[in-house]
Amino acid sequence: LSNTVGPHYTVYDINAQTSTPPVRLQNDLGGNYRGTEQIDATFHANGNDIWVVVRQSGRGGYNNFRSFYSYSLTCNGLNPVPVKSENVVPETGHTYSGGGGNTQAGIWSNDYGRGALKISWDGTKAATGNHITGGSDADEALMVFDFDNATGLLSNCVPFARVPGAWGWDNAYTNWGAAYDVEWAPNSEGLYISSISGGGDLQWFNTAAGSSAAISSSGKMIYNSHRQFTDIKLGGDGNLYAPGGGSNLRQYVFTDINNGNGLTASNI
Repeated sequence: LSNTVGPHYTVYDINAQTSTPPVRLQNDLGGNYRGTEQIDATFHANGNDIWVVVRQSGRGGYNNFRSFYSYSLTCNGLNPVPVKSENVVPETGHTYSGGGGNTQAGIWSNDYGRGALKISWDGTKAATGNHITGGSDADEALMVFDFDNATGLLSNCVPFARVPGAWGWDNAYTNWGAAYDVEWAPNSEGLYISSISGGGDLQWFNTAAGSSAAISSSGKMIYNSHRQFTDIKLGGDGNLYAPGGGSNLRQYVFTDINNGNGLTASNI
């Protein structure tokens, strides 16, 4: 958990089966930074190049958690100077009204760095899920952004785990908070959430609903025995998959996967 830990990359030669020593990614000013678990890649608008997007950690400076870096990967290699989406998350700090009335603002927890970043299949949206379990910024446990796959910039952040100002102390284990992984439905509008709440909840939201309140109210529980701290992936067959117990693979088959309807869950 050192402040000096950051994202790195290596270049692997398939033919020689060798790799270069790790190279640390740097920010737009050429300095080191600490990343989070939130990293994803998607095609550039030109259909050839790739964007690699990383969310910055708030460890050592909570305000850094509001920014993302997008690196361009082309046939000539990785551009080491990223595009920065600076302060794209609209709120900063967590204010707790519990604990005997104590108020703490801007308190960083390493758990906040847990989670996922997924860019939609059509390259127009990005979604994040974080292990944020309460407080006046618990709406940021789930967020959706516009993503420009021509420039690599994120914008128009909509936090929706809870509507800002609608609560005091918020127990995320009974609401939409404490997210761990996210996955887009094939239509790039439906969004599935793997939560750590309960026995591991599988949830669905309509990100096309618009406002924070509308997206939040669109949420529904899909399955309540999913598994805590579990990844979810959309397979090429149009079904969702997640680790099950032991050596099992959990398969979620829907009659309408875009809208989270008609689920049959099984271990395979």
